[in-house]
Amino acid sequence: AGGGGGGSDNRTGAHYHGGGGGAGGVLTGSTSVSATNYSVSVGNGGSGNNSSRGNSGNSTTFNGQTAVGGGWGGRYGQGGASGGSGGGAGRDTSGGGSGTPGQGNRGGNAGGGGGGAGNSAGYPGGNGRSVSYRNGSGVTYGGGGGGAPLGWGHSGIWPGGSGGGGYGRSSHDNRGNGQSGSNGLGGGGGAAGVGYRSGNGGSGIAVIRYVIG
Repeated sequence: AGGGGGGSDNRTGAHYHGGGGGAGGVLTGSTSVSATNYSVSVGNGGSGNNSSRGNSGNSTTFNGQTAVGGGWGGRYGQGGASGGSGGGAGRDTSGGGSGTPGQGNRGGNAGGGGGGAGNSAGYPGGNGRSVSYRNGSGVTYGGGGGGAPLGWGHSGIWPGGSGGGGYGRSSHDNRGNGQSGSNGLGGGGGAAGVGYRSGNGGSGIAVIRYVIG
């Protein structure tokens, strides 16, 4: 899994809500190897912010295979960035970032959550995808960060997707910092309420299984 994208803060003003960070892409498959040394690069999550949009996550690579980092969430008037999964768009923008085919999905619109490896986002982050390579029983990776829509009549907390996505906080009810995505799962960071910091994306992971003998 690639590193998750950072969420967006809410630009100063009551209604300028931002989007959640997209999850890092989840890539599975097989590749041929020989008895030699290989380089593995695990992507860091993108940082959140309290005065601008977040940052996209970094990609995880091994032997020519790349799990793409998640896209950042947009502020007011900004679309989310494309990535492994796309970041959610800010208010008045229907441009949630697109996901990488086979790895993730699109972010939500207008203060929406970040896309997840398993499905696209609404206001909550998109859910991740379960992979059984690590322990044989399934671990869910790549949950999108929750968005920060207006929030009237809601709890003000919009959950991140399963697989390590951080929750977002609305621009009205229950304002506060967005939650960071989970490290080692590639979760996207949650968007923040006005004047607060959005969550960082969680770091990615590379899980390698091989037959001995």
